[in-house]
Amino acid sequence: MLATVDQVVNRTFDYIICGGGTAGLTLAARLSEDPNISVLVLEAGAANIGYPSVLDPGLYLTNFTNADLCWFHTTTEQENAASRQIRWLRGKGLGGSSQINFLGWLKPPADEIDAFERLGNPGWNWKNYQMASERVEGFAIPGYSASDIDDTIFENVKLGVEGPVKITYPTTMEEALVKVWKTFLKAGLPVSSRPTSGNAYYLPNRDRKNLNVLVGAEVGRIIPEKRAGGSLTATGVEFTHTGQTFSAYAHREVIVSAGALKTPQILELSGIGRKDVLESIGVPVKVELPGVGENAQDHVSMGVTWELRDGKSSDTIDLLRNTDLSVDQLHYGAPQAKHTSVRAAPVALAPLQLISDKADILVEVAQTHFSNAAYKDSPGLHEQYEIQLERMRGGAASHEFASVLGHLSTPNPPLDGKRYRTQLVINNNCFSRGSIHCRSANPKDDPTFDGGYFNESIDLDIMVEMVKFVRGIAKKSPWNDMIVEESNPGPGIKTDQQIRGKIVDPHFVYGTTNIRVVDLSIVPLHFAAHPLATVYAIAEQGKSPDL
Repeated sequence: MLATVDQVVNRTFDYIICGGGTAGLTLAARLSEDPNISVLVLEAGAANIGYPSVLDPGLYLTNFTNADLCWFHTTTEQENAASRQIRWLRGKGLGGSSQINFLGWLKPPADEIDAFERLGNPGWNWKNYQMASERVEGFAIPGYSASDIDDTIFENVKLGVEGPVKITYPTTMEEALVKVWKTFLKAGLPVSSRPTSGNAYYLPNRDRKNLNVLVGAEVGRIIPEKRAGGSLTATGVEFTHTGQTFSAYAHREVIVSAGALKTPQILELSGIGRKDVLESIGVPVKVELPGVGENAQDHVSMGVTWELRDGKSSDTIDLLRNTDLSVDQLHYGAPQAKHTSVRAAPVALAPLQLISDKADILVEVAQTHFSNAAYKDSPGLHEQYEIQLERMRGGAASHEFASVLGHLSTPNPPLDGKRYRTQLVINNNCFSRGSIHCRSANPKDDPTFDGGYFNESIDLDIMVEMVKFVRGIAKKSPWNDMIVEESNPGPGIKTDQQIRGKIVDPHFVYGTTNIRVVDLSIVPLHFAAHPLATVYAIAEQGKSPDL
């Protein structure tokens, strides 16, 4: 149930979960299945249950500018990305980022999940991941025939069918996207296989008397107590609500599920983290844990956009720039509301060896660079790089190409009356690392977010090869039958150096007894997929404190 602040202040619960996002609500629902266990979820945002633009898939782009649904975080100036400050959007309110993502369900390759265990995390392997994921998934075959697109589209689908998160293929598949799909198949890429945690896990269980959810509650710190042997035990948390600071207490565990960007802040404000960081903000060191806030990783992307030919164009989101049409499209479910349904966005992942004839050279250069003694001095990072290099050499499909029917790139704006399609090129396994650390002891102050983009030049080298690859694909039939010319980066951008310039263009818990982190921040190594499915699986698997 949604609680009032008076119902939770100074009360003791078995579990307190800091964050009501994707992982937090999933975990809360699973823990509260036992009626003898009491659970409190503290969420800084609003409830947002029934929010129109969340429920209507066609309005997902509007969510990225909506302060009700987003936290608008910004990185520091990125030295190797033209000193840009990159906006990091994260979901706000019950459901977290599952309210605002691109409605994609992508699971990483098995060996990438197994790498978590290789890096010292027993139990975090593909077998357990797959079992946890199938408890989440409620897959349903769509209403159209597979033969309408390609006979192989449903091959190798291994998804759960009884879970609360309902997933399926899109309800419509535009002609232009079918052509993109077939062109990728010709190029040698094989076929593989909006609910939110709020409506999938919270709503069906909101009447449980042992599940308490307080919105508008921003956790500031964990209340610690030193026990015999020096270990730290959490007795509760401090949080702010309507401008006042309150406390709630935990009998068993405090679970931090505030997301990859805010979890480090809560830990550091609780005295858990790097000694120099804590001392710089005046927070007493309770547990010195140098890894907190380090090893931040992100995937990087760029859009390559083409204008579509008249008469050969599928409907695209560019139509929604027509304000009269946009009003009609708001009637979700009406005959004219085609654009508010879930639209297909074919995604292909390819190994570097298929993308570039320079693959062997890039791998060799990277191997030499990361064998440097400076990297060996950081054993954890060195192990990560060894796994990444091993996957590159072995032809891992880590390089993503996602098709969008519409103009989704910069710097050249769309022209009125024109229709476009954009190919997003996404490097999922970057070698660059960043950090997230508190800048003050005030919980209201955003941490310093340093993405570390392109600190390792190989990430930029790979992006250049990906852009060149997708441009080459666009020259093949049936893709080239439907395009006029390239809009972004533009036909004048030809050399590797020019492409590099456009990619960075300015336009464009150890030591504790009962504190656990259950969200994306526990992942030691980025993987070749978008994270939503993995966050759900982490929460399902995280129900057991033994993992």
